[in-house]
Amino acid sequence: MKSKHIVFLIIQATCLEIPFHQLLKVTRNCTCEDVKLCEPVRITRDKEFFGFMYPFTRNFREYNWTRLTTVAWQDDPELVCMAHAHGVRVVANAGDLKEALSGPVKRVEWVLQKVNYIIAHALDGINFDLEEAAVPGSDVAKAYTQLVGLTAEVLHDLMPYSQVSVDVPWTPFDSDGRNYEWTELSRHADLLFVMGYDMQAQIWGRCIASANDPLALVRNGLKQWLYLVPASVLVLGVPWCVEPCFGCAPSLHSRNWPWFHCS
Repeated sequence: MKSKHIVFLIIQATCLEIPFHQLLKVTRNCTCEDVKLCEPVRITRDKEFFGFMYPFTRNFREYNWTRLTTVAWQDDPELVCMAHAHGVRVVANAGDLKEALSGPVKRVEWVLQKVNYIIAHALDGINFDLEEAAVPGSDVAKAYTQLVGLTAEVLHDLMPYSQVSVDVPWTPFDSDGRNYEWTELSRHADLLFVMGYDMQAQIWGRCIASANDPLALVRNGLKQWLYLVPASVLVLGVPWCVEPCFGCAPSLHSRNWPWFHCS
């Protein structure tokens, strides 16, 4: 018997005239020698050690798998098998959300496609990383909450141990113009990943080389997050990298440089 949420999606998709061939027709593509490793991770953890891996990197065999709990933005079959063998989740990158935020039809289509993708690749969830500016209470902010909420509802129903995470800025208060519904998002997501880095990313005044993640700002940002959401949903992200300073000549000081690296 179909779950109530899948039935709801089918009804909603029908009303919105979405073709039925898009409705959760999944063939799982898993090459693990042990077929049990093709199943989602069912381990629950009190603490998260969450890391990102870009698709073009292949050094995952060197990872400390005894410490990691989640690897994001990957679907490499070999990595999935290795991660699952160590009880580590692998979550998809939500990617570009422009279409998904454009209306209810696109939202349902997007959720169906992503859920299919996650199941087909034997993944354990999804990570949202929307960093566009948003005015408080705007349509895009509300649409983002609805998208994350629907994705979490469907995934958790189909895969009870799945993980939905949302990347958030180092402070919830107007960082780079990002004013989303943080409290509501925290209720839908399993965790909020606090991006405690790239604080010198958008420089609108004088360009002065500075720390990528000043400790005082990271600390203050976390305190501000704790005013809004429970500590249990927060995961602090810190960088294992630096950003190059491309030059701070006097001629540059009077210009606006969005995403100009002054770290």
